[in-house]
Amino acid sequence: MGFEETQKANQFGAIESLIFSDKVIQTLDEEEIIEFLNDVESKGSKVFSVDSTTDLGLRVSGLGGIVSLLRFPINS
Repeated sequence: MGFEETQKANQFGAIESLIFSDKVIQTLDEEEIIEFLNDVESKGSKVFSVDSTTDLGLRVSGLGGIVSLLRFPINS
């Protein structure tokens, strides 16, 4: 899921947990990302940040910088 798909999943309250690479804040609008992450947390989702220089961080960055586990499937 990219950022737009993750935003859509958040609108439905479908995100169980979200992992984002610190690099995503450098590549997208920082204020928009922070507002989005706060909204995700406010819906009871767990949010984790990973360093983009670690193995996990490189994997997350390779998937668009944001990945999420959903509570239920959504139509894309």
